[in-house]
Amino acid sequence: AGGKNKALIIQNKGGGHGELGFQLAKVLKEEKGLEVLMVHDGGPEPRSGEPFDSYDEAGLDVVWTNLGSSGAVQEAVAGRGPFEFVIDNWSKDTDMAKPVADLSKEWNVENYIFVSSAGMYKGASQPMKETDEVKETGQRAVEELLAAEGLPWTSFRPQYIYGPKTNKRDYID
Repeated sequence: AGGKNKALIIQNKGGGHGELGFQLAKVLKEEKGLEVLMVHDGGPEPRSGEPFDSYDEAGLDVVWTNLGSSGAVQEAVAGRGPFEFVIDNWSKDTDMAKPVADLSKEWNVENYIFVSSAGMYKGASQPMKETDEVKETGQRAVEELLAAEGLPWTSFRPQYIYGPKTNKRDYID
C-alpha cells in the first residue's frame, strides 16, 4: 500500500458522529504511531469550542477547509500523500465520496474506512445488527461505490459518539 504509516481523516464539522475525528486522530497518532492529517470541513478558519480547542494541545495536524467546494480535498492534501489509510467521516453521498475514493485508489490504500450512519437501518430491532435490512440512502450508495471501485473498505454505522471533549455535553450528559 502507499503512504506507509500515514492516515488521512476527512472530518465533518458536526452532527451525530462529528466528534469522532479528534479521538480517532489521537489514538492513531499516540497508540498506533501513525502520521495523521485531518482535513476538517468548516474552514478556512478553525472552529472554537471542544473538541476543536484541543487540537493544538494534542499535536494534531489539521487543515481547515470548505469541503463542499470543488477540488477542496485534492487541494488540502496536495503534496501530503500518499496515505495508507483513509477515514471518511464526511461523505453523505457518492458525489461527496467520489473524489476521496479516486485519491484512495491512486494511493493504493490499505483500507478506506467509511463512517456511515445507524440511521440507515430499516427496522427498530434492539440491539441493531449488521445483518438488519437497510434503507437506500446516500450512505448506502457510498458503500456500494466503494465496493464497485474495488477499494478495500470498512464501514461503521454509529448512532452517536460521546465521551471526553465532545461538544454535545448539554444533552448527552
